[in-house]
Amino acid sequence: MNRKNICFSLLVLSSILSSCGIKEISKEDAKVKALEIKEYLSSDSFVAPTKYTLNTKIVQNRTITSSYGSDNISLVVEETSIYDGDSFSFYSGSTSTDGDEIINTEVWLYGENNVFYTVISSNDQKVYFKINVEEGKMEETFIENYNLFGFMIDPTLLSKQSIEQTLSLIEYSSEDFENRNYKDATLKFKSKGDNELITFFNYKTQLNEEAFGMITTGDVLIEQQITFKDNMLFSSKLVEDSDLDIIYNNESYGKEISKKETNSSFNYSAKFVKPNLSEFVEKK
Repeated sequence: MNRKNICFSLLVLSSILSSCGIKEISKEDAKVKALEIKEYLSSDSFVAPTKYTLNTKIVQNRTITSSYGSDNISLVVEETSIYDGDSFSFYSGSTSTDGDEIINTEVWLYGENNVFYTVISSNDQKVYFKINVEEGKMEETFIENYNLFGFMIDPTLLSKQSIEQTLSLIEYSSEDFENRNYKDATLKFKSKGDNELITFFNYKTQLNEEAFGMITTGDVLIEQQITFKDNMLFSSKLVEDSDLDIIYNNESYGKEISKKETNSSFNYSAKFVKPNLSEFVEKK
């Protein structure tokens, strides 16, 4: 195949891939899609998911510079939550890295043979608790313990809240953005097909905070992305990029430059793996 035919083939392939990919859509089309998603989530045909896997990663870097020197702060947090309402099981794992310090925490909640287990691993501490459960009471016990730990992750509620946020953004005028201190706001929408919608919202806001006699002021650039897939919240992204001045006693003290990025994604399936209790100590 000569160069001309190769170039033509690549052009055709590129065109096919582009036509099958995500395309930018108008605000009017985005509103139609958002309303369809909202209607579906409130319809009688909607069935709330009983399983999910939620992955979240937070990366934050801060540099504070003053006449006393410079201080760099780096933080990474990775979290995984696995919920299976059909088998009454839940897992939450978190790894937090702050400089040289690493903190690992894991929690398992599950029922087996009329016994409910709460298993906790936190760095070097590994313990578990178990209680006997009356016949037919396992679901109630599971929900009580799930709520007790304060996890309270509800993908249906998050989906409804996120689509309402999207609809509010669609209805905002330029004046609304200004009134909410959203400067240089840009709003775009993309979609790959039915029941899918991606919202991109970028803006700049002014921060002015005072604490312990210090005033922190400056611009914060915000980048938000919300993705719906199959009428449910699929992923979200939030980036906060700050360039701030620090004032103390009405004089310049230094600067703070920071960036924080949070990415979360849902998968509406669950693969729960029970812990090996022989590695844990039972607490009564």
